[in-house]
Amino acid sequence: MTIVQKITCLLVMSCLSLSALAEERLKPFVLASKGAGDFEAIASGAESAIADAGYEVIGTYEPYLGAKVMVFTSDTLKQNASKTELGGFGSVLRASVTALDDEVQVAFVNPIYLANAYRLESDLAGEREQLVAALGFDSDFGSKRGLKIRSIKRYQYTLGMERFDDVYALGSHDSQAAAVAAVDAGLANNAVGLTPIYRLELPDMDAVLYGVAMKNDDDKYYDDAYQMSVVDFGELRSTAYLPYEVLVQGGKVQALHMRFRMAVHFPDLSMMGKHSFMTLMPSPNAIEAALKAAVNPE
Repeated sequence: MTIVQKITCLLVMSCLSLSALAEERLKPFVLASKGAGDFEAIASGAESAIADAGYEVIGTYEPYLGAKVMVFTSDTLKQNASKTELGGFGSVLRASVTALDDEVQVAFVNPIYLANAYRLESDLAGEREQLVAALGFDSDFGSKRGLKIRSIKRYQYTLGMERFDDVYALGSHDSQAAAVAAVDAGLANNAVGLTPIYRLELPDMDAVLYGVAMKNDDDKYYDDAYQMSVVDFGELRSTAYLPYEVLVQGGKVQALHMRFRMAVHFPDLSMMGKHSFMTLMPSPNAIEAALKAAVNPE
């Protein structure tokens, strides 16, 4: 075989390898374990395992009965987040413990799926391995077939709907300090039922990321429990979708659009029917209005 033939062969093999990678399908969540057990004990054990794996648990909350969410970060996640536009949204990962009938499920958002959806520089494969080692592995779930990596990177549920960078513009201030002060004040005291779950400073990108719980009996369309009752109805629960994030950077207050954020986490949801986006048709506007009201105190 000549040198030219060898080089040609290597190039072909390289292209085939890249093609295979592009065709790989990913699912949004990872089921770590499921089975009988005490909910509180399992939740406590999961939180300890995450911390023991080297992560900082920065917030926990129970969005509704029988569900607990843990949000965590690390220096690696924060540094990676600082390398891309809007990367702050990918500076945290989320795990959940959910009781369903006589079973308790431990799950976490798939770091590789999230990294591609949020256009991060690293694919966070190491974070997935770390979490599997800490919490266990049963299966990936959240989509029957999964999505190709190239589709996740440019995800759009359907024509005309928002992509990753089509964010909610919630407010703009003369300085980052003024923006952070306004959001701190608004989340601490508002009339729309939003409460802060965590506050993460990201000094490498001069940003602050907030996790926000949403509860309001008067307007169910932005209530966490109601939204999840519509979309999270399968045998395996995707509780780690919660909570919603608000990113303050460069004096701007932004959040991912619900028609992107929910759709990319629940890509198999139908457009019509009882468990569909049509049932939550008022939610995108309701979420935007609630977030704006909360982060812009008078």
